[in-house]
Amino acid sequence: MVGRPPPEMVGKDAGTGAPTRMTSVTESAQRVEEAIQSLGAGPYQRRILALCSLGVAGDAMEKVSMMYIMQGVTTEWHVQVGELGLLASVSGIGQVIGSWAFGRLSDLRGRRFSLLWAVTLTTMVGFLSAVAPTFGSFLVLRGVINIGLSGALPVAFTLLSEFLPPKERPRWTSFLYSSFGVGRLLTAFIAWLLLDLSWRTYLVVIAVPSGSLLLLQKWIPETPQFLYTRGKPKEAQDVLDALSVRNGVKATCGKFTRVKVAGGDDAEAATEQGEEAVACRVWTCSALVLCPLWMFTALGSEWFNWILKILLANGMTHKTAYTGMLLFNTNELVVPLLLGLLPAKIILRRARAVLVVVCLLAASLLLVLAAFVHHGAPAALLFILSIAAGYCNIALWVLLYTITPSFFPARVRGTGFGTCVVFNRLGYIIGPLCAAELLKIRQAFVPAICACCCVVAAVLSASLRPITVDA
Repeated sequence: MVGRPPPEMVGKDAGTGAPTRMTSVTESAQRVEEAIQSLGAGPYQRRILALCSLGVAGDAMEKVSMMYIMQGVTTEWHVQVGELGLLASVSGIGQVIGSWAFGRLSDLRGRRFSLLWAVTLTTMVGFLSAVAPTFGSFLVLRGVINIGLSGALPVAFTLLSEFLPPKERPRWTSFLYSSFGVGRLLTAFIAWLLLDLSWRTYLVVIAVPSGSLLLLQKWIPETPQFLYTRGKPKEAQDVLDALSVRNGVKATCGKFTRVKVAGGDDAEAATEQGEEAVACRVWTCSALVLCPLWMFTALGSEWFNWILKILLANGMTHKTAYTGMLLFNTNELVVPLLLGLLPAKIILRRARAVLVVVCLLAASLLLVLAAFVHHGAPAALLFILSIAAGYCNIALWVLLYTITPSFFPARVRGTGFGTCVVFNRLGYIIGPLCAAELLKIRQAFVPAICACCCVVAAVLSASLRPITVDA
C-alpha cells in the first residue's frame, strides 16, 4: 500500500485512531499530486505514454488524411472547389463540438472513458467514410469524425499529465506530442504506398491505429485525481498501489480513506463543498487568458496551409517543393523531442518567458519571410525561413499542451482544457477564410498577419501567472 496518512491531514481520535475530519478538495488533490510525485515516472507511465501515443498518432493520421484524398474525392464525385471549402468548414465545426463535449465528458465520466469513446467514434466513422456512397454522406461522416478527433487530443494529454510528477510533465508531454508528428509522416508514407491504388483503401488503413488502441483498452487506467474528486478514494488508492508496484517505488505520502467531515456526514459532503469552491475559482485570470492565447496561436500558424502555394508561386518547381515539404513537416516530430530534452525547470518555472521568446522569434521570422516574399527572394531562401518559422510555431504548440493542464483544478481540468481547444478550433475556422482573402490581395500579407498574431500571443503569454513546481 502507499503509506499512511500524514498526521497533519487528519484529526486525532484517541479511542479509535480513525481520522475525524476531511481536508478540502484542494488539499485532497494535493495529496494525490504528492503521492504521484513520490512514486516518480517509470514503467507505469511509459505504458500509458505508449497507449496515448497510439491514439494521438491515429487521430493525426485521420486529420492529415484529408489533404491526400481530396483528389480522389474530386474525381469520383466531380466535386467543385466550393464544396471542398464546405468540407473544411464542416470539419471545423465538428472539432469545436468535440473539443468541449469530450473535455466535459472527461470530467463527468473520467479521462479513460472519454478517451476511449473519442477513439471509438474516430475508428468507426473512419471505416464508414471509406464506404460512403455519396459526397453528401461523406461530408456528414467527416464532420462527425472530427468530433472524435478533436476530443481525443486534449483528453489524452490530460490523462498522461495526471499520472506524472509536475517536474516530469514537460518531457513526457513533449514525447506524446511527437507522436502526432509520427502520425503525419506515417500518413504520407501510406499515401505513397496506397493512394494510387484507391483512396478508399487508404482510409481503411489509416483507421487501424486508433482501432488498435481499443484492443488494448484494459491497460489504460483512470487517473487517481479524477477518482478521488468523484468520491472514489478506494479506487484511487488501488491505482496508486498499482503505480507503486509497477515502478518499484514506495510513496512517502499518505493513504487515501473515506473520512468524516466536521459538520457533515461523509466524504460526499466534502466533495460537494469542494465542487462549489472549485467552480468559483476554475476560471482564474490566467485560465481566461489561455483561451485567446490558444486561438491566436492557431491564427499565427495559419500560414502552414498556404506555404506550398507561396513557394510554387515564387518559382520553386513542384518536385523540389514536394520534397521540401517532407522536411518542413518533420517539425511536429523533431521539435517535441528537442523540447523534451530541456530541463523541466526552464519550461515550467519560466513558462511565461519561454512562451514570450518563442512567440517573438516566430513573429520575427515570419516578418522576414513576408518581406522576402514581397521582394521576390529566391525560393530556396524562402524555404529555409519557412522551416525555421515552422519550428518556432510548433514549439509554441508543444508548450501550450504542456502547461495548460496546470492552470485548471483536477475536477474540471478536462472541461477547461477542452474549452481552450474550442478557441483553438475557432481560430482554424476563421484563419482559412481570412488567409484566402489576403492571398488574393498580396501573398506577403499571409505571413505578415500571422506574425502580428504571434505578437499578440506573446503579450497574452506575458500575462500568465507563474507555474508552481516542486524541485
